[in-house]
Amino acid sequence: MDRKIHVFWCSDNDLSETRQASLKSLIDKSGCKIELVTNKNINKYIIEPFHEGYKYLSAIHKCDYWKAYFAYFYGCGYSDIKICEFDWNPYFEQLEANEEAFMVSYSESGGGGVALRSESAARKIDPSECIIMLRNAHLIPGCGHWVYKKGTSMAKKWREVQHEILDDNMDTLKNNPGTYHIGAVKGGVHFRYNNESTAKFKGSKYPFCWSEFGGMISHELGYENKEKCILTMPKPICGDHWK
Repeated sequence: MDRKIHVFWCSDNDLSETRQASLKSLIDKSGCKIELVTNKNINKYIIEPFHEGYKYLSAIHKCDYWKAYFAYFYGCGYSDIKICEFDWNPYFEQLEANEEAFMVSYSESGGGGVALRSESAARKIDPSECIIMLRNAHLIPGCGHWVYKKGTSMAKKWREVQHEILDDNMDTLKNNPGTYHIGAVKGGVHFRYNNESTAKFKGSKYPFCWSEFGGMISHELGYENKEKCILTMPKPICGDHWK
């Protein structure tokens, strides 16, 4: 595998100083080639055309669409733009040495990071059905950084579910695009409007919550394919990375 890590920035704004420092830490500490993918250069990475609904998504959901796309078509590494303090090469090596494994990531141990469909308007299920995932969070790979093998059935399914969601919500999405959705602002990782800074978006009819195209899908698929997921990477360093 190429020792390459893709980093995504879907906003039209420039990286903040905090994000720039995080990106530099990836370049300095990961031991791998870093490729920053943005709205300006995404076209050169497109192998199969994006879904029609892609252009109506919020910035955070476009990024999640890219995650599944790159995991399937390119493999290699992915990281959120957060501070990096470790060498990625041993984790590439672990994945390469395991013929059965699909990917390597970190464990969502503790349950607090598990994205549950009970918060989704588009894919809502009974909260009781989420209990098994919360109890087994230590078996679920995180979605903040990883290394995927190219063309896995797990990444393929991630893309298929994203497309199913878009197909089912196209009319609403066209009339209520994600330009001002909560996913483009601070807060709201699991809930739609959970603090003062996002309250002004309560009138939005944009149909998707924060984790709709990312964790809600990848966490379920990670649990279903837990025997093929290596969970040895360090957890992300979170904090003021969003500033």
